[in-house]
Amino acid sequence: MTDLAERFAALNVAWFEAALPPVRFRLSTRMTSTAGMFDPRKNEIAVASRFLDMHPEGVDELLLHEMVHVKTRDGHGPTFRREWERLRVAGAPVPAVYRQFRHCPDFAPLRPRPYRYLCLECGQEFPRAPPFPEARWCARCVSAARRRGDNPFAPHRRLVTA
Repeated sequence: MTDLAERFAALNVAWFEAALPPVRFRLSTRMTSTAGMFDPRKNEIAVASRFLDMHPEGVDELLLHEMVHVKTRDGHGPTFRREWERLRVAGAPVPAVYRQFRHCPDFAPLRPRPYRYLCLECGQEFPRAPPFPEARWCARCVSAARRRGDNPFAPHRRLVTA
């Protein structure tokens, strides 16, 4: 745990001008589908112990990802993505795509996804472990419809079971 706090402090100085507040760390043996997670209510970064065991070289990348959450208090929205791009351009050890390391196949074994949905507009398929509880639409097609001035949530754009 001390190593994570020390790496956090060093990365804070190197890439955030020491502006981030200190956070608590927790190792989790239960996290299997994500490497780390920042909880702003607890001011805590949980790290999957399995990820640390399998990818010790990925600690800085993981911490930087969570540190962006600490700074932006944002999910993976525009504020997060702007800060991620700032780090990438500045030369921080982060991948071009912020989600790249999160779901390494050897870290997070694939769950069976028996429910499949299809967007009839673009043809993209959406595999799901649990079924969607209500009607859903393809985010990409909703955005495109908005840009065109169309009704983004028109019934004919609704995802259908494949």
